[in-house]
Amino acid sequence: MEVILYSAEWCPWCQMTKKFLIENKIKFKEVNVDKSPEAVVELIEKTGQMGIPVTVVDGKPIIGYDVQKLKEALKLK
Repeated sequence: MEVILYSAEWCPWCQMTKKFLIENKIKFKEVNVDKSPEAVVELIEKTGQMGIPVTVVDGKPIIGYDVQKLKEALKLK
Protein backbone atom coordinates (compact mmCIF):
# COMPACT_ATOMS: atom_id res chain seq x y z
CA MET A 1 0.00 0.00 0.00
CA GLU A 2 1.40 3.39 -0.98
CA VAL A 3 0.40 6.35 1.20
CA ILE A 4 1.48 9.91 0.45
CA LEU A 5 0.56 12.85 2.69
CA TYR A 6 0.73 16.32 1.16
CA SER A 7 1.02 18.74 4.05
CA ALA A 8 2.64 21.80 5.61
CA GLU A 9 4.07 22.32 9.07
CA TRP A 10 1.74 25.25 9.87
CA CYS A 11 -1.45 23.32 9.03
CA PRO A 12 -3.23 21.89 12.11
CA TRP A 13 -5.32 19.49 10.00
CA CYS A 14 -2.13 18.19 8.41
CA GLN A 15 -0.62 17.54 11.82
CA MET A 16 -3.80 15.69 12.90
CA THR A 17 -3.65 13.53 9.76
CA LYS A 18 0.04 12.78 10.33
CA LYS A 19 -0.66 11.85 13.96
CA PHE A 20 -3.52 9.55 12.84
CA LEU A 21 -1.23 7.74 10.39
CA ILE A 22 1.57 7.36 12.95
CA GLU A 23 -0.78 6.13 15.69
CA ASN A 24 -2.18 3.52 13.32
CA LYS A 25 1.33 2.44 12.29
CA ILE A 26 0.78 3.37 8.65
CA LYS A 27 3.96 3.90 6.67
CA PHE A 28 3.70 7.02 4.55
CA LYS A 29 5.71 9.48 2.54
CA GLU A 30 5.22 13.08 3.60
CA VAL A 31 5.50 15.81 0.98
CA ASN A 32 5.78 19.32 2.42
CA VAL A 33 4.20 21.65 -0.12
CA ASP A 34 5.78 24.72 1.51
CA LYS A 35 9.31 23.49 0.87
CA SER A 36 8.93 22.55 -2.77
CA PRO A 37 7.12 24.37 -5.60
CA GLU A 38 7.33 21.09 -7.54
CA ALA A 39 5.30 19.42 -4.77
CA VAL A 40 2.46 21.90 -5.29
CA VAL A 41 2.40 21.12 -9.02
CA GLU A 42 2.48 17.38 -8.23
CA LEU A 43 -0.39 17.77 -5.73
CA ILE A 44 -2.56 19.60 -8.26
CA GLU A 45 -1.75 17.14 -11.07
CA LYS A 46 -2.47 14.05 -8.94
CA THR A 47 -5.53 15.30 -7.07
CA GLY A 48 -6.88 18.46 -8.67
CA GLN A 49 -6.60 20.08 -5.23
CA MET A 50 -4.61 23.02 -3.92
CA GLY A 51 -5.78 22.67 -0.33
CA ILE A 52 -4.09 20.49 2.25
CA PRO A 53 -3.97 17.99 3.77
CA VAL A 54 -4.41 15.51 0.97
CA THR A 55 -3.66 11.86 1.70
CA VAL A 56 -3.25 9.69 -1.38
CA VAL A 57 -3.80 5.98 -0.71
CA ASP A 58 -2.87 3.79 -3.67
CA GLY A 59 -3.64 6.66 -6.04
CA LYS A 60 -6.96 7.63 -4.43
CA PRO A 61 -6.94 11.12 -2.88
CA ILE A 62 -8.61 11.82 0.46
CA ILE A 63 -9.16 15.53 0.88
CA GLY A 64 -8.82 17.06 4.35
CA TYR A 65 -8.77 15.31 7.70
CA ASP A 66 -11.57 12.77 7.23
CA VAL A 67 -11.10 9.91 9.71
CA GLN A 68 -13.88 7.77 8.25
CA LYS A 69 -12.51 7.98 4.70
CA LEU A 70 -8.98 7.37 5.96
CA LYS A 71 -10.09 4.26 7.89
CA GLU A 72 -11.94 2.92 4.85
CA ALA A 73 -9.05 3.54 2.45
CA LEU A 74 -6.50 2.09 4.88
CA LYS A 75 -8.78 -0.83 5.79
CA LEU A 76 -8.76 0.02 9.49
CA LYS A 77 -11.50 -0.91 11.94
